[in-house]
Amino acid sequence: MKSTTTVHNLPHYFKLLADSHALVVDNNRLLSGNPRPFMYLTIFGLWASVIFWFQGRLLELLDLAYNSTSYVILILFILFIDLAWLYGIFNLVVILFGLVYNIFHKKPEDVLAQMRLSHYPSIALLYTTCNDFVEESVLSCVNQDYENFKVYILDDSSQADYIKRIDTFAKKYEHRVKVIRRPNREGFKAGNLNFGLQNHATEEPYFAIADADEILPMDFLKKLVPVMEADDKCGFVQANHQCNPDHPSTLAQSMGVGIDIHWKYYQPLRNAYGFVMFLGHGALLRRSCWEEIGGFPHLVSEDLAFAIDIREKGYRGRFVRDVVCYEDFPDTVRAFRIRHMKWTRGTCEFLHKRCLQLIRSKHISWTEKLDILFPTLNLPLTLLYFGFMVIANLGIPYYFGQWTDLTLELGNWN
Repeated sequence: MKSTTTVHNLPHYFKLLADSHALVVDNNRLLSGNPRPFMYLTIFGLWASVIFWFQGRLLELLDLAYNSTSYVILILFILFIDLAWLYGIFNLVVILFGLVYNIFHKKPEDVLAQMRLSHYPSIALLYTTCNDFVEESVLSCVNQDYENFKVYILDDSSQADYIKRIDTFAKKYEHRVKVIRRPNREGFKAGNLNFGLQNHATEEPYFAIADADEILPMDFLKKLVPVMEADDKCGFVQANHQCNPDHPSTLAQSMGVGIDIHWKYYQPLRNAYGFVMFLGHGALLRRSCWEEIGGFPHLVSEDLAFAIDIREKGYRGRFVRDVVCYEDFPDTVRAFRIRHMKWTRGTCEFLHKRCLQLIRSKHISWTEKLDILFPTLNLPLTLLYFGFMVIANLGIPYYFGQWTDLTLELGNWN
């Protein structure tokens, strides 16, 4: 049977095809190689200008020093001010570049995501859960508008209620769903993923990862696969995320506003000016990359480690802003604390085990290194901020203030 295309659709079809070809050609070097350094050149250029303008006046403070301790106090105070300028300029430049990128830049990923596939490679959709099974989320995996995929529920649950619910769900969709349970829980989430990929989902050239509370759009696979197929140096395609609008918690909705802004402006910007990070879920990954690096590293932050390891092999990620997944945010302060403790632990582990390896890498550009280090170093810098508060509020008043009697007025007693 001959395929036909209606006449009124031909101009749009050829325009889409031409646009996608031009964008891939124009951006192939950028997306498969090093990103543009302009954002970080702007950051350090502005910072150098600020230092040049203000540093002389700050250094005049050293004339006040009258012993070695007071001199050290002033030096540290000046260094803290310089660092604060750097991070302040970083945040402002990211906002500026994010706005410009969203409005003016060509975005080849958006065009590629709209392309029709000539064939449908098989996909393993890995749904990870550990005592947090959400039926609405896994249903969004099952109901994908894609012809060739299978859902693997990687169940690390220990509670009987969750295990029963998962088995009941899988029985209803046994043509599409397979439950996988491993004999131990070694290696955190990375160990769970590796076990499933090594022993069960072994044939599919691509696999996607969904978290237990994540809701995928129906066209998640349909739009991400063309992006991956268009570039054999693309190791993963990361989808956009927003706070679940149906979440009943006021705390979750309030937190979601800030997270949504981060996903909307900062993450797309990294396609052109930074390091596209795999964020652990809501992404499509190339199996050959996973095999080439020996599986997911057994770290809490296995997603960042994976992105860095495949970058060492010459692959790079892409971020697609128009494919939007929904995720839940903590609905209580306790849940918020638990999540941030995990993030803190993951960041500390990464800095301890992988930071020097990243800095020494000869295959990752300095632009990408800076884009990884600036956000991850935010955590240990809180200790420096605490030191700044101690120096500014105790050290400087002690060495350079004037002693006066403290008067407390407790009330007017008659």
